[in-house]
Amino acid sequence: MFRCRRIVSALALLAAGSLGATASQAQDFSQGFNTFGMPGVIDTPNAAALPDGELMFTGFAMRDTWRTTLTFQALPRLTVALRYSSIDDLAWRAMRGTGLRDRSFDLQFQLLDEGRYTPALAVGLRDFLGTGSYSSEYVVASKTFTPQLRGSLGMGWGRLATHGAFSNPLGVLHSGFKTRPGGFTGLGGRVEVGRFFRGDSALFASVEYQATPELTLMAEYSSDAYPGEGLGLRRKTPLNLGFRYRLSDSATLAGYVIQGRNVGLAANFALNPRVASVRGTQLNAPPPVLVRPPAPGPEARSTDWTGQRAQWHEALTESWSTAFAENGMILKDLTLEDRRAIIRLSNVRHEVLARAIGRAARISTYGLPASVEEIVVIPVIDGVTASAIVFNRSALEAHEFSQDGAQQILAATRFEDALNFPGTGRYWQPLPPERSRFIWSVGPYLDTSYFDPNSPLRADLGLRLDLQYNLSENLSANLEMRQRVIGNIGGGTIGPASPGYPRVRTTGSLYSSSTPVVERATVDYLFRPAQDFYGRLSLGMLERMYAGASAELLWSRVDSPLALGVEVNALRQRAPNSLFGTNNLRVNSWHVSGYYSFGDGFHAQLDLGRYMAGDMGGTLTLEREFANGIRVGAYATLTDMPFDVFGEGSFDKGIHVTIPIATLLGTPTTARQTTTINSITRDGGARVNIANRLYPSIRDSREHALRRSWEAALQ
Repeated sequence: MFRCRRIVSALALLAAGSLGATASQAQDFSQGFNTFGMPGVIDTPNAAALPDGELMFTGFAMRDTWRTTLTFQALPRLTVALRYSSIDDLAWRAMRGTGLRDRSFDLQFQLLDEGRYTPALAVGLRDFLGTGSYSSEYVVASKTFTPQLRGSLGMGWGRLATHGAFSNPLGVLHSGFKTRPGGFTGLGGRVEVGRFFRGDSALFASVEYQATPELTLMAEYSSDAYPGEGLGLRRKTPLNLGFRYRLSDSATLAGYVIQGRNVGLAANFALNPRVASVRGTQLNAPPPVLVRPPAPGPEARSTDWTGQRAQWHEALTESWSTAFAENGMILKDLTLEDRRAIIRLSNVRHEVLARAIGRAARISTYGLPASVEEIVVIPVIDGVTASAIVFNRSALEAHEFSQDGAQQILAATRFEDALNFPGTGRYWQPLPPERSRFIWSVGPYLDTSYFDPNSPLRADLGLRLDLQYNLSENLSANLEMRQRVIGNIGGGTIGPASPGYPRVRTTGSLYSSSTPVVERATVDYLFRPAQDFYGRLSLGMLERMYAGASAELLWSRVDSPLALGVEVNALRQRAPNSLFGTNNLRVNSWHVSGYYSFGDGFHAQLDLGRYMAGDMGGTLTLEREFANGIRVGAYATLTDMPFDVFGEGSFDKGIHVTIPIATLLGTPTTARQTTTINSITRDGGARVNIANRLYPSIRDSREHALRRSWEAALQ
């Protein structure tokens, strides 16, 4: 039987001795994860932090328990996690005849970095937003004593105080800290602040020994007695033992003996979005800039060619179209002026837009008259022309191979609204004669559904057909059809209704079918009513569950971090298992939205208005985007729908992860896979899914986004 005072004395002796490791040695120590997918040892946490931006997936299993956790190092000191667990809880079995399926959220904040003689210090909340099955709080200190040895000592509350507990020392501050409320409020899903750091507390401790660069041995004294679970009844000792073996920089396996008689296994996969690509994107080399012969100055270069402008235009369009296609772009339009060339393009390959823009500028130096000093590149995205990137040709020629060439070229580059340049239509953008009006593609699709009580993970895999007929550059008819090949989303659990509100989302599982499905069939019109303004009208089958009309207006200056928008939708619910049929449910929704880019890839979005079920409220979304296009975000929606009417979870919340397919495959493509994981699907806070909302369409072409990814312009 381990005594807390012995653990404290031993760690204190080590800390007071001469075993202090340097800060660099502490960083080099192999960082692990505990069975909850957070920085830690086995069941207990430590005070380490993951590399900034790292995404980590952890799966853990032992008798009566399994957990899957998605962890994200949102900030250098802040670690967050979403977890789904299956617990063979005896009390739940007595009530429901089955174990508990539980969703939980964690936070850990590193208060202090580790120094040569001082430990790292962190505070954490485990399962602070759920039903509280794992609810606990902790403060933990960790010290790397040698390059191979690290120890941690902490104090826990809640579940982390179910063994070796003693009276809460915070009780000296206020008597309320001495007792901890039981259960959870309503139907769960709320932040139970009234329980934080309350009730009895207990100590926990751990030691990690890095035997080899790949193998780490671990031992811990755990203050978690697994109360109410079958595991707790088989408990022999609070001592847990384990190992962790690093298979690669991104994959780790671990094994444990927990509480003396229970064997557990865990696997972990990590992805750091700050790294350009998992496999390394395979790109053909960009063409070098063709340098003009020297001249006394830009104005001294002859413009005699302008007498044959039409011939120059025809020749350049023909040669550049091939070069653009070879570099993953479509040349849409070219305008030649005496000292300026205006190029409109569509990016069809590069996951980073700045790379396509940079390559277009390089290609344009081939054959362009010497008098042209400004090269204006205007990307057209989903039929919308947003920003114009104005290159200085002399800067391109002078700094292409400079050590700081990208920054030198950027300093000479301007960003303007595309409406400042001729050829950009406000309400009508003619289709270039050489461009095909009909575009189609066939490819695979993957749909996922999470947290169904009867099947926590459901998925459909099938084929997707996309058809587009362009009446003009900004007016098109679009059809997306899907045929499931294999999957189990259809037939999922239909959630309980919210009394007094229509079923707008809880019948969603009825819309997955083994027969062909029309995912979307719309006519879309995009326009520019004025400078800095963008408009969209969509009519038809907007998404799998709803048909109707959608209108949107967005204000967004190219150089401003702020954007504002308004959207109005008149909707009718589609009939399940019908290609184009509808039922009698009609709903209306509207929202006013604000978007803000804080810099360094951090974005916020606030939507206020009426949701599809008629409830009024708002949604706050926070997102971090990395230079290679990976995005990780979280959202929460609060409306006037009462928590007990909303149902389990109390309100809508979740996370989303967007990964460019190029990051996974290593081949250039603009395709992205977005996965949204919400705690549970209910009717409150529901919005219609629009495929081409304006702000997501133009966000990557705004000045702040292009500046952040500008290094790619020379790739």
